[in-house]
Amino acid sequence: MSLLLLFSGAALGEEKFDDAKWQAWVPAGWKILIGTTGGLNQADTDDAVLVLEEDNPKKRTEDPTGNSGREANLNGRRLLVLFHTTSGYRKVVETDRFLPSQNQEGNQCTSWSIQDVQVRHWQLHVLLHHEFACGSGTGGDSKFVFRYQDGRFRLIGLDASFAARDTDRTLSVNYLTGKQIFASGNFDDEKMERKSDIPEQKKHIYLDQIKPAYCYDLSDSFSENKCK
Repeated sequence: MSLLLLFSGAALGEEKFDDAKWQAWVPAGWKILIGTTGGLNQADTDDAVLVLEEDNPKKRTEDPTGNSGREANLNGRRLLVLFHTTSGYRKVVETDRFLPSQNQEGNQCTSWSIQDVQVRHWQLHVLLHHEFACGSGTGGDSKFVFRYQDGRFRLIGLDASFAARDTDRTLSVNYLTGKQIFASGNFDDEKMERKSDIPEQKKHIYLDQIKPAYCYDLSDSFSENKCK
């Protein structure tokens, strides 16, 4: 059921990703956070995935909550997928909506990090982590799996988790079968598991139109309607 695969080692391939090779795809005022290569288009070529972050000092501000005087980073992040062709690389999808900035305006205690981006088995895997950094010790992980089909990257799997002082929640969604498993409980007891079907119209979610990743976290309860 679960599409979650543990990450290990460097991103796909064994070679270190060479940022300098991809600078032509980085606009002025942006930088590469993560990059990886691998086959995404069922062809024997190395496609590329870049995670970019805006590098604007004015979007790095003092945390207005006063917690430890830490900096809040509101610079946006971009996910860019390039396909390798006989004439070079071409942009397939570019989205500034999906990946959260490290902090968000009005919610600067929550910090989002991109743990890894990989190409595996012709699929794009994006692993994110978020935590409440103002003293509660809560946080969670989310893993998105996309597959290129019919000219777009379709979301085929989502695995998410959330942990607080006495709460543990997990979710696994298979968008191909329309099945999902949600489990919740505390750390001392066995979690209660609930299986359900997702509506047919919710099965087809694509990277170019997907809601921000924080709309899928389990901080409250999973709902794709958390974000408009």
